[in-house]
Amino acid sequence: MSRPIKKDFEMIASYKQRLVAVYGKMVLVLLVVLIVVAAKAQTTVTWKDLDSAAASNMQAVTYKTVNDSAIKFYYSLPPKASLAHKFPTIVFIHGGAWRGGNAKSFFAYAAYFAMRGMVGISIDYRLLKRPTDDINNCIADCKSAIRYIKQHASQLCVDTNRLVICGESAGGHLAACMQLLDGYNDPNEDSTLSTKPTALVLLNPVVNVTTPTFLKFVDASILFAPKSITDSVVLHNQCFEKAKAISPLFVIKSALPPTLLINGMNDKITPPAYAEAFAQKANQYKSNCQLVLLPNTGHAFAVPRYKATEAETLQTVATISDFLTSFKFLKHKIQLINSNDPNWITKK
Repeated sequence: MSRPIKKDFEMIASYKQRLVAVYGKMVLVLLVVLIVVAAKAQTTVTWKDLDSAAASNMQAVTYKTVNDSAIKFYYSLPPKASLAHKFPTIVFIHGGAWRGGNAKSFFAYAAYFAMRGMVGISIDYRLLKRPTDDINNCIADCKSAIRYIKQHASQLCVDTNRLVICGESAGGHLAACMQLLDGYNDPNEDSTLSTKPTALVLLNPVVNVTTPTFLKFVDASILFAPKSITDSVVLHNQCFEKAKAISPLFVIKSALPPTLLINGMNDKITPPAYAEAFAQKANQYKSNCQLVLLPNTGHAFAVPRYKATEAETLQTVATISDFLTSFKFLKHKIQLINSNDPNWITKK
């Protein structure tokens, strides 16, 4: 009897081995299928695709009219958005020393983050074009835009509790002012409606307006005057106090919302020392100000087809994406790849 029983055990053991082998192969096949499905679920896009998406999807809104001139922002909604839903939102403020640039600079950024499940917005504001213009109007207009967005949140599908403001250079200054300055409001608006965001992204921001580079911008009459009279004494006497009052570095008095500050180590326009000073002062108030210093990088690294290469621009998007992912603001997986576009010409 012992020999047949032994044979039965051997057959059972062999069957178990075959069963484990088959099961293992099934698991392997399932893993391969899951990997393929995941790969297909992740959309691959280039910057050209973002430009095309922006051209097709960005919608214009007049948020303010001054002297019969319409001031607008432009927005793009996430895929399949409906008025029944509210989405996290990112608002871009362009740079250009308060006298140049426009909202189109960040249309592709807005389109990208719309693809990732956010409402992407890029705003225009009045610029310094004449001796009678005032930098305070730049601040007031941005505040008007943020208030309009909050007041019309349902029509724009905006979740006002998940509102990120991102600014570059002078736009970084204006973005910080939305959090830090209580005044500088349009007198025709309800100034009790806060312009403070849920989070800030500052890209080589102007945090110190009192430097020789920026001092003259606080008084357009000096900015457009002959160079012979714009000496340092005149600038200091007429502009310093006003410049200091609107310098984010000097007006931090309480904790900031979560903030990402990116600055180039080789930036001569907004030197990294000021970015470091801003982050250090902000974190004294127990803020969460993350400072990223980019080696071998100058000013305007975030502006596409300007001074940054395509690869540098994509890295900026990736860094912002990582920051927003930490708040679970992003949903859809998008792989933004470098197309090595031969027409991507950078300014030296």
